Amino acid sequence: MDKIVIADELIFMREDLEEQLLQRFPWLEQSDLDNGKEQMDIVPCFVGVGWFNLLSNMFLEIENLYNSLNEPLEKISFYEIKEKQGLLRVYMKNGVTGLQEILNKYEILSGQVCEICSEIGELQDGAWTVVVCKDCSL
Repeated sequence: MDKIVIADELIFMREDLEEQLLQRFPWLEQSDLDNGKEQMDIVPCFVGVGWFNLLSNMFLEIENLYNSLNEPLEKISFYEIKEKQGLLRVYMKNGVTGLQEILNKYEILSGQVCEICSEIGELQDGAWTVVVCKDCSL
């Protein structure tokens, strides 16, 4: 039987990591209208802590792209960020020219980074498809 390896600690389950991202990228906190009242919500993010630097780098590239196009950062709007079939998947409501290339780049890069510890990893197929390093797959 294949061992199931799942990141048990997600980035946004760790307040320190969530706070680091929000301080650096305040546009990640998005406002929604709920029953006529505006409320602030963090983008739903369901990936392991090993992908923290991967996400930080992706957000930086996205921010730089928007700035280079003189587009307001408030226009950035995510549905969800998650792991699917072992890779980073980012779902957005809208985007600018060049954004999809950044998302594709980080989806590919995620296939080489352990989602648990951030070391070099590889896609492991089994009962659950994940990217893990040799130490985390034991």
